[in-house]
Amino acid sequence: MVYRVSSKLVPTLVPSKTDFYTSQEISAAIKSYIDQHPELGGQGNSSVKLDPFLANDILGNKPSDEDVSFLAAGRIPRSTLQKRVIEDTHLCQPFHIISHGAPSPDQKPKSGLPPRILITIEKRTGTKVVTKISNLEPFFIDPQVLAPELQKKCAGSASVGQVAGAKPGSMEVVVQGDQRKILAKDILARKGIDAKWVDVVDKTKPKKKK
Repeated sequence: MVYRVSSKLVPTLVPSKTDFYTSQEISAAIKSYIDQHPELGGQGNSSVKLDPFLANDILGNKPSDEDVSFLAAGRIPRSTLQKRVIEDTHLCQPFHIISHGAPSPDQKPKSGLPPRILITIEKRTGTKVVTKISNLEPFFIDPQVLAPELQKKCAGSASVGQVAGAKPGSMEVVVQGDQRKILAKDILARKGIDAKWVDVVDKTKPKKKK
C-alpha cells in the first residue's frame, strides 16, 4: 500500500504530491517535523502541542468529534496524529499494487484500497458446514488450481463454481468443513496473502436479536 498526499502536506511534510509514499515514510516525515520544532514539546513526550499546521491543515480537515477535543486541549498523542494523517483519505489517498512476484518498474499503482479475498463459512443441509473462497483472481490465484490443493490439505471434497450474483467469470471454491484457519494461516499465507487482506464471514452463527 502506498499513498499520494494532499497539497496541504506539501512541502511541510513531504516534497511532492505526485510521488507515492509508504505509511512508514509518512510516519517518519511527521516525526521529523515534530523533532524540528522543539516548541511542540514532542521530544520524549507521548503528545505534542498543536501548531497552526497541525491544527488547521490536519485536524481542521473535516474534524471529527475526537479532533474537536484535541483542538480544544491544544495537544494530541503522537501515535494518534500519525494514524489520523494516514487514515484520512483527504490527506493521504491510498493506492495499491498487486503483482505476481516482484512488481515491474513500469507497473503503476492503482487508486484505492486493495481488493480483499472473501472466506464465507455457511451451513448447507442439516449440520453440514462448507467454506467458500472468492475474489481470488485479483491475487493471481486460479480457483481451478486452488481447489485440488484444498481438497488434499483439508481431506474433504472441493469444487469450483460461479459466484452467485457476481459478474460472469467470477469463480469461488467450495470445500467441506470450516477451513478458515488452514486458509488464512497456511495456504493463503504461503501465496503471499496477508491476513489483513482477507475478510471472513461466519454465517453459521445465529443472528443477534435486535
